[in-house]
Amino acid sequence: MDTVLPLPDAAPYLPDAKLFAEIAMRARRRYRIDDGTFDPSLYGEKVRELIDEHLESLGVDQVLPPVSITSAGFQQKVAAMASPRARASEMEHAIGHHIDVHLAEDPVRYRRLSERLEQILKEHAGNWQQQVLALDDLLDEMKAQEAERDGRDSSLNRVEEALYGVVLENTATDGVVTEQQGQKVADFVRRVHKMAVHDTTRVDFWRRPVDWTDFVNAITVALIEDGICAPDQAAALADALFEVIKANRSRIRRPDAAARR
Repeated sequence: MDTVLPLPDAAPYLPDAKLFAEIAMRARRRYRIDDGTFDPSLYGEKVRELIDEHLESLGVDQVLPPVSITSAGFQQKVAAMASPRARASEMEHAIGHHIDVHLAEDPVRYRRLSERLEQILKEHAGNWQQQVLALDDLLDEMKAQEAERDGRDSSLNRVEEALYGVVLENTATDGVVTEQQGQKVADFVRRVHKMAVHDTTRVDFWRRPVDWTDFVNAITVALIEDGICAPDQAAALADALFEVIKANRSRIRRPDAAARR
């Protein structure tokens, strides 16, 4: 038996260890902490084997995989949960995780979604059923926005739209944008996107911080040349635009490279 079980002195603690491992896995799956596994270094090899068997017998991996809000099965998974509180918690953390993951790609859009999420949680604190309804509406809105962005014929591509939002957030007075100003900013972000296609797709660009600095400086000059912002604001805005480009670098390709795909 000694080759299978831990030392007898450890036996009384084994149920607690199994319970802790189960709680840890469930919590990490719910709150999207790392990949949902518990730290095996906390246990000896024999105890770890018993805990693994326990978790497998519960089917935790099958019952609690962290499902993305973009997955077709997300809402079905939420609906299958036992209580409104559990459904609200799963939706809150799934939406929050999605926002965190994509925030750098489009800071303005995802900050607004984050504010909406916080508003819902504040307005319906403790009222889990209302939270579920409000979060479900927010989720539907997010999916509709994604579908609209993917399907509409816009003069700006996805990266340019993100850049456009950052520029307006930093330059619009009281949130008011005239048609002339909007067109000016649209022309500018197209220019920046073309610069990104030309510069950031060079071999080893993303491995050379000195090239990043040169590119940010080029954006700074463009901001001043196009009269987008005051000269003393240009460096900070250029940094913000660069971060958007960096987060979207997988979407920025040379036309000839895209044609080969």
